[in-house]
Amino acid sequence: MRRLVLLLCLLASACEGSDGLIGPTIELIDPDGDNAARDVAEGSLSVAVRQESRVICDGDGDCVAPITNGDFSLVLPIGSLQAPTELQLRITGGEQALFGATPAFLPFGEGIDLLAVRPVMLPAMTCRVIDPPALTTSGALALSRPRRDVAAIPRANLVLLAGGVEESGPSARVDRFDQVVTEMLSSLAPTEATIGPARGVTLRDDGSQLVSFVVGDGSSWRFVSQMGPPAAERVTTLHAGAGFASTLVRLDRGAAVVGGADGDGAAVDQVSWVDELGALTAIARTTVPRAFSAAAFVGGEVVVVGGGTAERLERGGAGAAIALEGLPDGVGGALTASPDGAHLLYVGFDVDGAPSAETHILRGCPDACTREDGPAWPSPRPGAAFLRTEAGVLWIVGGEGSDEVDRVVWDGSTPRFEAGPTLAEARTGAAVFEQASGIVTVVGGEGPEGLSRSVEQCMPAGLDAFD
Repeated sequence: MRRLVLLLCLLASACEGSDGLIGPTIELIDPDGDNAARDVAEGSLSVAVRQESRVICDGDGDCVAPITNGDFSLVLPIGSLQAPTELQLRITGGEQALFGATPAFLPFGEGIDLLAVRPVMLPAMTCRVIDPPALTTSGALALSRPRRDVAAIPRANLVLLAGGVEESGPSARVDRFDQVVTEMLSSLAPTEATIGPARGVTLRDDGSQLVSFVVGDGSSWRFVSQMGPPAAERVTTLHAGAGFASTLVRLDRGAAVVGGADGDGAAVDQVSWVDELGALTAIARTTVPRAFSAAAFVGGEVVVVGGGTAERLERGGAGAAIALEGLPDGVGGALTASPDGAHLLYVGFDVDGAPSAETHILRGCPDACTREDGPAWPSPRPGAAFLRTEAGVLWIVGGEGSDEVDRVVWDGSTPRFEAGPTLAEARTGAAVFEQASGIVTVVGGEGPEGLSRSVEQCMPAGLDAFD
């Protein structure tokens, strides 16, 4: 496999010769781990390079290399070995253009060379299972055990995949996915208690300390790291009933754990507020008991909907009802904000045990919420996973027996549905997260053949360097 090699080449130099080859190799792979350009007889490779906010290569001129019979060679300038570096890549000349991207990584840090960066190259708006056994220590890029309802928590360039449900029951496992090398690292030691089906969020990621929070049916955990694998600490201070039926909302500092279910499955009427270190700061009441509600952080407050009611939660305090005529008596789903945060869409909820095609737009929240009918969801299905990307696009992924993906995009204040890529595997209860590069990754879940271990990546419609 040909490798694209980063040459340490300060911008004032001529970028010639090979004396400066001390950075990592960049291996452009396909979903099977092979040379992504191997089927390109005549084509080109374009690369954009950004270090911090500075664009060094824009995908044109010296940042383009010819490809002949799958072979290419390109040396790229970078301004520093110790500045966060991002790449966006495009291969043309095959049946379809292929795109790839990396999260920000340090080419050389703490005196240790990063051995390889492995962006997976995919056509736009496609999903592929990633399984490069020759490149991974575990023999495959997959969960350590098949499971569903896993909490996915991106933290810097590692993603924790915690808890879930295995064939044998609630899981205590925590896997780690490395976005830079596209590899599943060795699992953390199983926690001392089962986590079970879970939800998670990163509370703090400021470069000096990483704090992630997992709320599970079996137990809740705080993961803290500064260097090396995170240390796990069990959390026992949340309100009774906090777990998978709770709604976990990230705030600008900390999180709210809203509602949940008691041992008999009945909804509870409490909310736990935690700070950015995962410490409990308050427990308060919601206006009604809530399980599997939908919520969003908007205007400095948490807006919660579900069960035919809505309310606003002030930081650290109790709920205050919002009167919204026509709000459905639904549970589940997602409450997603427009990119500017001015409007909300309630979508994907169940009514009488079946997914509804109805959606509802909320405007003016949290101070003066009003409701109006939204666009119909074209393909309602139970068990779909929801992900709001950094760009404000909602991905609705899979569902019971489904390989469909829908996306909600906003035209100003108006939301609309558009068809997304088709999953490589039908799955419900999958973990879905956005990588720092903008690629959407889908992990585990349950399909027609049972529980899954596999990881698939979905390339969005485009990458901003080439738009």
